[in-house]
Amino acid sequence: AQSSLEVVLQSLTLAHRNLVKTCAKYLLMNPKATGIEKRELMQLLRTALVATSHTKLNSLLQELLDHRILVKKSSSGKEMLAMPYPKSVLVSQLDDADKEELGLK
Repeated sequence: AQSSLEVVLQSLTLAHRNLVKTCAKYLLMNPKATGIEKRELMQLLRTALVATSHTKLNSLLQELLDHRILVKKSSSGKEMLAMPYPKSVLVSQLDDADKEELGLK
């Protein structure tokens, strides 16, 4: 799973990779979460200057959904975005500072 994810991410932009990293970090910080709401993801990406508009976010998401790096899930009537990978693969998407912040280093 990790190697196929890495291959796809290598062919995508830095913005795509940063979106994946943001999702992975959120999911690791919130282990009970089934995913992240698009609205919340947008806030995180704006703060990180990855996507500053819904148009940009939708464009990035579409590519990641097409490659099944992200999947849509429903939880309590809300549409969530999730990464269908084990924890070890999510951790592999983080940089050392994020791993240290989460106590994973």
